Amino acid sequence: MIRSNTLKAAILGAGICGLASVASAQEAMTDDEKLEFWEQIADCYTVPEGVTDTTVTAGFALDERGRVVDGDVAMLNEVDTITADMSRLFEAARIAVLSCGRRGFDLPEEKFVYWQNVQMTFRSPSTSEAMDANQ
Repeated sequence: MIRSNTLKAAILGAGICGLASVASAQEAMTDDEKLEFWEQIADCYTVPEGVTDTTVTAGFALDERGRVVDGDVAMLNEVDTITADMSRLFEAARIAVLSCGRRGFDLPEEKFVYWQNVQMTFRSPSTSEAMDANQ
């Protein structure tokens, strides 16, 4: 498994851009709130070894306590073919969301309407970033 501070920073940066809600949480949640939410998931997220240049979007609903509804996390990528790397990266993302969200994510209660339906983008490093992380 690949995990480094540089890689984690790249993943965190990707997550800030990728965090969205069907109810347009990008407008309602501040950048700091989105970062805090992403960091709660990033603590459990590890890119599978060998997966590079891959992006997946995970969608999930949260209840009022910030728990994933029915443990359901779906891949939302609109592509004709799902690659093995996409499947591996999605599984890592799904496990991170469910593991770190087991007790509920710490989110602003007053903004529930904006974070109850989440779409979050997970990216693996580019080939060059993965090479740098392994050195």
